[in-house]
Amino acid sequence: YIGPQEILEEESLTIDLEDFEGGAVFEDIEGKALTYKYDNEGDILVEVLGSMITFTGATDFVGSVSDLVIWAEDDLGARSENMTLFFTVENKNDPPYLETVLGTATVQEGEGVTFAEDVYYEFEDEDSNPLSVVWNWYVDGEMVPPDQVSDKYAYEYIPPITAEKDRTVIVKLEVIDGEHTVDISWTVSVTNLNVEPDTPTFTHDTEKKEYKEGEKITFSATAEDMDGDTLTFKWYLDALEEVGSGQTLELSDVNPGRHIVTVEVADPSGATATADFEFTVKKKSNGGDSPGYELVYVALALISAVGIATAMRRRL
Repeated sequence: YIGPQEILEEESLTIDLEDFEGGAVFEDIEGKALTYKYDNEGDILVEVLGSMITFTGATDFVGSVSDLVIWAEDDLGARSENMTLFFTVENKNDPPYLETVLGTATVQEGEGVTFAEDVYYEFEDEDSNPLSVVWNWYVDGEMVPPDQVSDKYAYEYIPPITAEKDRTVIVKLEVIDGEHTVDISWTVSVTNLNVEPDTPTFTHDTEKKEYKEGEKITFSATAEDMDGDTLTFKWYLDALEEVGSGQTLELSDVNPGRHIVTVEVADPSGATATADFEFTVKKKSNGGDSPGYELVYVALALISAVGIATAMRRRL
């Protein structure tokens, strides 16, 4: 007699029918050698090798089995009565099934790629409560904070706009189901997005906005580029002509009046940014730096006054 047995899902139990709990399960009074046979519905897999019989729970089957019978036959075909065996197959937590569908992805900086189930991966875990399964996403080995994952089943990776050029990153999905941890990963090609330079900043004394005619005027500027590109500088006067290049500009023969100097910065891709500075050139007064006609006029006026006074005295 073999009493009720318990086995775990997909695990095996082996019994020696000629030596079970100190005796044989079947006996032949004539002492003949016996062979052992069985019949079942398939929820328990059976394998017989000599007197050894092995029972294995079928894949993904959990429950009770009461339809499995075994019997013994001698060499003449005489058979014993059927012996019904009772099994309880208990659930065993299997690792989740997690496999990639697409192994790579391509995305441009600032845009997104969504790693959705059935598009980038397949997942199945029949014997676990979905609420108890933990999903973790990683980018280049760093876990993505949960508050940055709006949908744990479909993480959207948005590469930031940085100074880096075209590059690759590794996005990994890790699923933890109790004692089991499985993971898959994708190689993501990130295409650099060229960003135009920042607006230039003037570094000369911007408080000074008036200059004398003929005075040497110096302008200077700086600018940054998020991509880290090397920038070129060009200068324009009154939007009419290019008057210089580089971060510094010197002018000395600017006509009197109001003017606008423009600095333009450009990256190697041709993206540009500009900034304007308004200034005024004052016209020189008559005579410039000579003794001045004003003094001559005063002297002539005095001479005329003296002459008039002298003439009047003579008349008297």
